[in-house]
Amino acid sequence: MRFYALRKILPRRLEHALHALRQPAHSLECLKKTRDAKRRNLKYPHPILLIAGLPKSGTTWVENFLYHVPAYVPCRLGGDIETQIRQDLPATAFSHFPRDAHTFIKTHTNPHPNNFAVISEANIHRTLVMVRDPADVAVSRYYYLLANPKGRGEPGYIDYRGMDKEVALSDSLDVVAKHYIPWIQGWCEQAHRFPDEHFIVRYEDIRENPQMAFESISRFFELALSENDIGNILTRVDESMK
Repeated sequence: MRFYALRKILPRRLEHALHALRQPAHSLECLKKTRDAKRRNLKYPHPILLIAGLPKSGTTWVENFLYHVPAYVPCRLGGDIETQIRQDLPATAFSHFPRDAHTFIKTHTNPHPNNFAVISEANIHRTLVMVRDPADVAVSRYYYLLANPKGRGEPGYIDYRGMDKEVALSDSLDVVAKHYIPWIQGWCEQAHRFPDEHFIVRYEDIRENPQMAFESISRFFELALSENDIGNILTRVDESMK
């Protein structure tokens, strides 16, 4: 049984424990970072940083960058798993986040009023919205699912391996047009309503000039990183993603 299927039946604390067992070095590093931050009294203006982006839009790139920022550690959503699978936020999504630490989380959360309300209730005032050319997303999605096919029963299950390439690419474009374009529009509207709390970043801009893009992201998150700090972190990110 895939770990994805287990998520539906496991108690949340046990699921988090299993994640720790699957990635013990990562979990220990997060604990070490949290303790070191408290010892050095490292503090930032925003205890929770939220990344909202489409699949294949560079969210993992930003996630890896934040992982190398002193004091910030990744955290997982809490609450009803079925709600999370629909890419919505349970009312208790952030209730277990530590209040004496700095955390960040990557999501594909839908731009719905209920989700915005959960984010607001959690006092999250910095959301990075990541977008990418929908046509490029469709192509990237096609190749990703060829190499990493979903299991039966997973949302959006389809197996492109036995399909003609043109048919499969056409299907991927249809999925993007139906689900991803409205996602982009919804989050952009929210960002324009609350510009101080949202920052829209294009994947293409990060690819073209990572240093400049992450300097802008750092300023938005108020991380107080120098140009050298950002350059060094990007070097470490590149090495970790090879």
